[in-house]
Amino acid sequence: MDQSKHPILENLPLGRLVMDALGELERLEYSRRSRDRYRAIWEHFIEFSRQRKLGDEFSADLAARFVEEYRMGDEEVDKPGEGWRRHIVFVVWCKGA
Repeated sequence: MDQSKHPILENLPLGRLVMDALGELERLEYSRRSRDRYRAIWEHFIEFSRQRKLGDEFSADLAARFVEEYRMGDEEVDKPGEGWRRHIVFVVWCKGA
């Protein structure tokens, strides 16, 4: 991701960024299911950052670390309780785009 294109996203608190994004998805009339999927992934993203003490601000590096750790491999596609990971790459980078 070219960070020079979106400098306003850098240093924004993750919770605020998520709330703003969810508001935008609602404004754009995304389905409740889609909004819930985005919310679930972003909540995992925030928790990832907190658990590892990586701060509470969005950065491309933080997003890349999260995607690298949680992205699904082919062998994990059908694991129960891990469905939220199917869309992780798209949702995290959508947030940062």
